[in-house]
Amino acid sequence: MKKLLLLVLLTLFSFSPLHAQAQEQKESAYDRIIRTGTIRCGYYPWPPYFEKDINTGELKGMFKEIYDDIFSFIDLKVEYHEINLGFQVSDLNNNKFDTICGDAPASYASIKYVDYTTPSIYVPLYTYVKTEHLSLYKDNPFNTEDITFAAIDGDLSQELALRLFPKAKLHSIPNISDPAQMLMDVVNSKADVVIADPLTVTRFLNGQPDTVKRTSFTPVSVYPLSFSVKKNNMDLFNMLDMAQKMAHNAGILDKTMEKYDPDHTFFLPIAKPYSLINGVQK
Repeated sequence: MKKLLLLVLLTLFSFSPLHAQAQEQKESAYDRIIRTGTIRCGYYPWPPYFEKDINTGELKGMFKEIYDDIFSFIDLKVEYHEINLGFQVSDLNNNKFDTICGDAPASYASIKYVDYTTPSIYVPLYTYVKTEHLSLYKDNPFNTEDITFAAIDGDLSQELALRLFPKAKLHSIPNISDPAQMLMDVVNSKADVVIADPLTVTRFLNGQPDTVKRTSFTPVSVYPLSFSVKKNNMDLFNMLDMAQKMAHNAGILDKTMEKYDPDHTFFLPIAKPYSLINGVQK
């Protein structure tokens, strides 16, 4: 009778939610991706890189196309999950998704907690000021107590302002804000300067022409955008890293970049890992 009771209990446990959860915990993210053919990708809503249509809910943008192409390259379906800046490390480590697409160390401290693959693209970042104030900032005298930077909480705009210009003040904007808000706050004189990328600024200027200007042609920093995964997840890391490299070598990333940046003014392309002279490998 005891043996029969034990068998019944074991059978019930094998179909219980606890057992299913235990089995799921034993399966690595990489094994689940291979088994299901689907990867879960976190993304930051940052137009025009990742942008959700407010009427249809459709996700679109340059990075959406890039990462769709990379995942298609290795025959994976992708589920996109929106995340807030500042929560990327905890969300990855809590398995809310498998990777973040178009990620970089918004906080340099995150390098200690997550791994970043070979970049998909480099984005230069510059300082921008109100157009009518441009003559005041030709030599970038921003590291003073009378200067205020506009920055989004948890974003690299905040990290760089604090690290590169420690004497300046900070005008913080909630991490759920559209990046255009930083630029608008400069236009409205709530802040003096903002660190931003050219594509974000160009999108802003389409609706607010000639309101902000770049103070220098030398970037204050360069942003390497890539996949991120939590530490010690090497099977997944290696798969994504190689997929990105192969998509780059096949010219897939260049094709999307040409669509969004035909004049090569917004991005810095990834250098090829080889060179050719008269069609012969050097």
